[in-house]
Amino acid sequence: MATTNIGALLLAELQTLSTEARRKHPEIKEAAERVIVVLRGIKATGSVEIASELAKSDEAISPFVLGCKTNNHKLASISVQCLQQLISHRAVSPRSIAQTLSTLNEVIHLGVDIQVKILQMVLPLVTMYDGCVYGETLVDAFHLCLALQKSRDPIVNNTAAAILRQVVVAVFDRVVAEDREHNDDEQEDTRESDMTRKYAKDAFFVLQDLCLWAAGSDTIFILDETVDQGLVLDLIESVLVNHAAVVARHTSMLQILRERLAPFVVGFFAEKAPFTLAVRCIRIVWLFIRDLHVDLAPECEMFLSILTRLVDPGITSKGGRSSVSLSRSGGMQPSKTVLGSGFPLFYRVLAMEILRNTLRDAQLLHQLYAQFDGDSNADTDAEDCHVIADVLKAVGKVAAERPELRVSNSDGIPGAQAVGGLASESESLDSKQVGAHNCSLRTEMHKLLDKHEPPLMPEPYLAYLAFTALLGVADGLAEHVLPLCTQNVACSAPATNLAPGSVLSSSLTLTDTRVLTAKQLLLRSWPVLLSVYTFYLVVRLDDLLFGQIMDTMQKLVQVSGAFELNEARDGFLLLLCRSCLPQAAIADHERQLQQGHRATLSPVDELEDGAEPKVHALPLVTTSLSGVTFTMNTRQIECLRAVVACAQYLASVLGPMWYPVLVTLQQAEELLYQSHGRLQSGPANTNAAAKTGSQPTGRRASVSGQSVPAVASDDKQLLSSDLARIRTDYARLLGFVRTCGGDAIMWTVRALCVLGTDLSNAPPDVELQSEEAAMRATASIIHRRLSAVLNRPTFAIDQLRAFAVSNVDVLVGATGTDDQGAWRASTRHLLATATHLHAPAPMRTQACSAVSDIVLAAMDLVSQADSGSDTVSQQFIDSVSSGEAQVCVLTPLLQMMNGTAGDGYADGARFVDVSKLTLDTVHMLLQSSGRSIMRAWSVVFDIIHTVLDTPQATGAAGTESRQPGYLMR
Repeated sequence: MATTNIGALLLAELQTLSTEARRKHPEIKEAAERVIVVLRGIKATGSVEIASELAKSDEAISPFVLGCKTNNHKLASISVQCLQQLISHRAVSPRSIAQTLSTLNEVIHLGVDIQVKILQMVLPLVTMYDGCVYGETLVDAFHLCLALQKSRDPIVNNTAAAILRQVVVAVFDRVVAEDREHNDDEQEDTRESDMTRKYAKDAFFVLQDLCLWAAGSDTIFILDETVDQGLVLDLIESVLVNHAAVVARHTSMLQILRERLAPFVVGFFAEKAPFTLAVRCIRIVWLFIRDLHVDLAPECEMFLSILTRLVDPGITSKGGRSSVSLSRSGGMQPSKTVLGSGFPLFYRVLAMEILRNTLRDAQLLHQLYAQFDGDSNADTDAEDCHVIADVLKAVGKVAAERPELRVSNSDGIPGAQAVGGLASESESLDSKQVGAHNCSLRTEMHKLLDKHEPPLMPEPYLAYLAFTALLGVADGLAEHVLPLCTQNVACSAPATNLAPGSVLSSSLTLTDTRVLTAKQLLLRSWPVLLSVYTFYLVVRLDDLLFGQIMDTMQKLVQVSGAFELNEARDGFLLLLCRSCLPQAAIADHERQLQQGHRATLSPVDELEDGAEPKVHALPLVTTSLSGVTFTMNTRQIECLRAVVACAQYLASVLGPMWYPVLVTLQQAEELLYQSHGRLQSGPANTNAAAKTGSQPTGRRASVSGQSVPAVASDDKQLLSSDLARIRTDYARLLGFVRTCGGDAIMWTVRALCVLGTDLSNAPPDVELQSEEAAMRATASIIHRRLSAVLNRPTFAIDQLRAFAVSNVDVLVGATGTDDQGAWRASTRHLLATATHLHAPAPMRTQACSAVSDIVLAAMDLVSQADSGSDTVSQQFIDSVSSGEAQVCVLTPLLQMMNGTAGDGYADGARFVDVSKLTLDTVHMLLQSSGRSIMRAWSVVFDIIHTVLDTPQATGAAGTESRQPGYLMR
């Protein structure tokens, strides 16, 4: 509009107006001709210059004012069009603004086209002539919009409502500029200045009248008795959306909200209201909570309590101030179903949507918690310190209120699809995937401003809202805390393929108020989150929602570990461990195995007649090669990978929790091996399988390569890739243990030793009794274990061997007590297994082989140190320079040869296979590293000398044992 040449346009319109008014209205003709003369006398050609000249005189608008007063539609239409051009080009004298508004008010009845043009002039008058449109002049502008908003024509009605919103926002825009001029950005009491500054005064009176209109009271500034309540609530929302900071800065405006609007909103929730008003009112509540919780704390606390009661009418509030009493009854469909207290269901849905917005805004949630619940952690009996805690409790209750969502026969995490494919419409909810596609609305209910009735909604919509809200809480905690961990913790992983910053080397310091608030929030919320996650892990979720639940659970474990909240950390981590295994199927398989053929390998066959071996109540090893008829589904494998990721991140602080983690990893690996590599792509009980890669070779084979039913090549490749990633994750986990060092190394070794003891029946290490008790106390989640087959290296021995070999420089060359303890623990356990009478023969051989590998690796490193290799650390070189480390390394071979690792072992008797492997090891040692032995030759000679010893093994009758398991002279 501003690019149009105002001079030429006005000349044409004035001539037309003069011609039309020539006969009946000569005064208009004369006024038009005077303005034409003025226009022709302006030498400037630009629109800006012409408009500036016209604005110096009131004469420019006189023919158009006269034209409007004729009530002639044609003349009025031309006049209004010209006035619009003059206003948009700032060509109206400030002294003529009031007259212009009065003139426009006289022609609003002349037709829709004129009404629309009038509306197009109101906003420019307020924004471009702000120095003139205030006080009574501003009231005239509001009267124009309000009168046209009552039009029955939908175009005029909607346009007037839109212009009215913009005018209201413009009134507060001017306050921002006015405050900036007077430096009122600082926090100060501006009650008096609101009444002296013209723009602040206008804003105060406008806000006051809006609140009075909403409550149905008489207004003071804009005198109009009939204004649509929905429109008024929209206008209030516009003010709070755009200028909540302005309102918060002016105490008089805050007082209006506190005394006028807040009581109206509270009273609104005490009785039923139409859907359209309920939507608008709940949106105002959201703005109070989001933007005004600091300045209107009591009111926001009240609103949060009301929303909590609406969501869960049965919740008991210790210190809530809400007097609204709600109760809930049955049906969920449609959304107009009335609750027991007479409230329609859409009230509950609207409240849940607002609470979800609150919980998913991490910064807002932490601010609210610090403000309302922050004192609840002190040793006081404060009654009003539970607002957010009540919200979380109510949302958690709603999230789990539909038990029919759970898969009725779930064993661990259910697969993506029910058995037999996707569920039909007639099937129950537990056969369908739960996700946004079938549990959400296309548009959230509180955004439906143009609807007069609530929409139909899916039955699980409320539960879905609550669940996603709690996912948002977990995400917010991680977003708030984990970056701080990464900044404060230096990760020194030696391997280039390990991502830096993926482990936690120290806990957070609580010097930052934000961190302390996050810790308190997690401390109060984790029981609710744990119960909800427990519920939804047996719900058949869609891929997106399942990915979110795995991601957020992993983050909660990490955040809990960073805060040293061990109870919360262990709860979430144990839930992951329990959910990734089909424990019911494992227990049933073990019962059938024992009842059918007692396939457990019994050490009785290797004992003398009459001996009484120690036997576990639950046999954990077997020689059966029949395999199992079930396996892990793809989602359980994803859960397993989450367990590995959590253990990797918290390796330095995991402590006794290493044991249940390693038990879970061992059980998963054993299940995949015994199921012959069959990995189902759907539910847990489907027998679809795939052949996974090449045949296993050597001690590192983890999945059997026996023939299985054929599947599509694409599926076979995908499933093999998943298994490869799992094995890679296992290796990465132990690699990060070295990076963390110290306690991580010690607890990993301890856990592997206890896990091996479970299988070998060997007595526990007396030095680890207290630690073993602590670790076993954490493994109550594993009710029944799958017996390990003995046709390959067992998980515990194989992983302990691999870990010790790859970290032998740390274990042998350590100067710290913990790492020396790790060397003792690992070698003592392997010796106990290799020399114990009741250990299964295959495990004895495996343990003996592991000891040999570790000793050879250590002595090979000694040789490298002697040759000055750059790959050997200086710490290791210093430790072996005295020769004491060589004695420490070779002593396990002597103990294994003697068969005297400690009490309860072979009591001096030696097994043929163990002794032979020991001598072979010594032979290889002398060939490869003999020149590096300095002060340990006595140990070598003692090993050789033991061949000449005569071991005695006495049975129950006192006769000499002749079993072939012992080496005889």
